[in-house]
Amino acid sequence: MSRSTAKSTELSLIVSQALVRYSSKELAPIIEELGGKQPSILPGYRIKIIDGNNLAATEHRLSVLRDVSGGPLPGKSCFGA
Repeated sequence: MSRSTAKSTELSLIVSQALVRYSSKELAPIIEELGGKQPSILPGYRIKIIDGNNLAATEHRLSVLRDVSGGPLPGKSCFGA
């Protein structure tokens, strides 16, 4: 990965994280007012919800990740909230 690509990826991640934090902060009062706030699943613990996809059309690992044993598998994605 080139240095400019790495910086661009890092910047995209920082912007995405900031957008999620901002949206969460702005929408929390609305969700609470509408009665949408859910009780904690495990009080005292921070819970992360994970979702994923299996994209059947993707068959090959990215060439830069082929030698990385812990690299992502082709067509697999995982999202955390």
